[in-house]
Amino acid sequence: MAEGKSFPVRVPSALATKLSVQTEMFLVLECEHVTLVNCKGIHTWTWSIEHLRRYGYAREDFHFEAGSRCQTGEGYFAFNTLQGRDIFNVVQDMKAAHKQRKKIRSRNSADRPPVRTESINCGKIQKSKYVREKEKSLRKIIRSFSSLSFSSKRKPKDRKQEETMPKETITEEKKKKRSSVVSADYVTVLSPTPRDAEAEAKNKHQLARRIKTKGDAWKHFGY
Repeated sequence: MAEGKSFPVRVPSALATKLSVQTEMFLVLECEHVTLVNCKGIHTWTWSIEHLRRYGYAREDFHFEAGSRCQTGEGYFAFNTLQGRDIFNVVQDMKAAHKQRKKIRSRNSADRPPVRTESINCGKIQKSKYVREKEKSLRKIIRSFSSLSFSSKRKPKDRKQEETMPKETITEEKKKKRSSVVSADYVTVLSPTPRDAEAEAKNKHQLARRIKTKGDAWKHFGY
């Protein structure tokens, strides 16, 4: 059997089918709950005293009105018993004790010192570090992009014009671009200096000696 004060009750047939329980049950009052227990000690339904709107007794029953926060939801529940008055007194004492506990809790919460904000400040510091790391990575990416030069000095080729022009004209234009012809007006012929003349004479003399001694063999050695 469950702990607390238990009272044997008889559940009406309509209520028994609604709650899917047996007709012979026990109403157990423990702590801050009213529990319906079967003969095997299994808890079937529980109602919190805090959520009971009304409760009372008659000569042969005990009844109460449950709120919407109860396990069964809103509803009126009556149990046949000859100990209705005793159940009522126990429930009333439990209700008064619950109110007293509630007052003590509210006083204790009011007397408590304000919560320190160290943990909150630590959270802010961690967040700022994370943001700094992200900013550093973004700056590196921006620097890498800024180092790249997107300015192209060469003008893009007009492919449409090349397609329309014949091949012969294209090749002639390319040859003109490659050849570097200079007019005779801008060319200045320099007269040879005595040093250059001496060097040429020396080279000719050396070549003549090599030809006499070796014949055509000098050509094969890269001379």
